[in-house]
Amino acid sequence: MRTMNTRISSVFTLVFRHPLLLFVAVLFAVTLYVASAQAGLDEIENPWWILTMGALILIPPFFDGLFIRLVHGLKTGKPLVLRAAIASILPCYGRLVMIGVLVSLGVLLGVSLFLVPGIYLGMRWIFYRQGIVLDGAGGVASLRISIERTRGWRAIVSLICSLAIVYTPTFIIVYAVLTLPLGRVGDVLVIAASALTFAWVNTLLTDLYLRTGAATGERGKEQSKEGGTDGRL
Repeated sequence: MRTMNTRISSVFTLVFRHPLLLFVAVLFAVTLYVASAQAGLDEIENPWWILTMGALILIPPFFDGLFIRLVHGLKTGKPLVLRAAIASILPCYGRLVMIGVLVSLGVLLGVSLFLVPGIYLGMRWIFYRQGIVLDGAGGVASLRISIERTRGWRAIVSLICSLAIVYTPTFIIVYAVLTLPLGRVGDVLVIAASALTFAWVNTLLTDLYLRTGAATGERGKEQSKEGGTDGRL
């Protein structure tokens, strides 16, 4: 329990201790908010709906990859400047988009059939971004690595509990915005919640990925190399 508390505390505070992380998180939230402000996901008849969908598909993978790379640099004692981090994730951006779409479709299909399969698939595939960005894995190999690092029910339960803690502040803020007449203040709170959730989730998953990497040893590296040949999408 103490280990989990320490890990969660580190996740919550890291973004505030490093201004570059906070800047990237806020930039992501503002960019996504502006790009999707003209139409909601359920407003298919709205001409701006295409822009909203395009933003949801194309923007998060870039910022996810960028943030993961920056957190990895800090965790390994090799911090990157913003330009170097951007240059390092551009070659894998296409894979992040493609696998992100496939994972989202798989999770949605699982949820539509029955809730539990969707949650299960989401947890087993949750580390695909880290596999692509940090290990240079191909698309298929990144899913294999993620499955390997979430093996066993204890790992999945621990992951769900950690994510629940990280998402709790966001749920509270969103609930307040929906129930109270906050006006523009509500919009600011939504952007802030989006930025912090983005930062906290990516920090948590990157930290867990690095920790589980030590446990899985050479198996993850072998899968990554395989993906670089015939498994790369």
